[in-house]
Amino acid sequence: MIEERPTEEQAKQAVTNFLKAEYGDQFDMLPEPGLVEDGESGWAFWISDDDTTSYVHHDLLIEWCGSAWGHDLAEDASHD
Repeated sequence: MIEERPTEEQAKQAVTNFLKAEYGDQFDMLPEPGLVEDGESGWAFWISDDDTTSYVHHDLLIEWCGSAWGHDLAEDASHD
């Protein structure tokens, strides 16, 4: 049985909630994540064009594959 795909708005909210928890104070600095339908019942998302795609499943659980975003920030801070 194929599960029903969440709406785009539900997927965006799930990604937003996840990223707020993941990035904390840096959340407001994130670019808007890319989001596209994936497979029969989910969504794929990413922060940076260099990222491996992460996923929002039909039950709104996030499969996080990480992001290259923010590594430049950490490097800049270490050079101060």
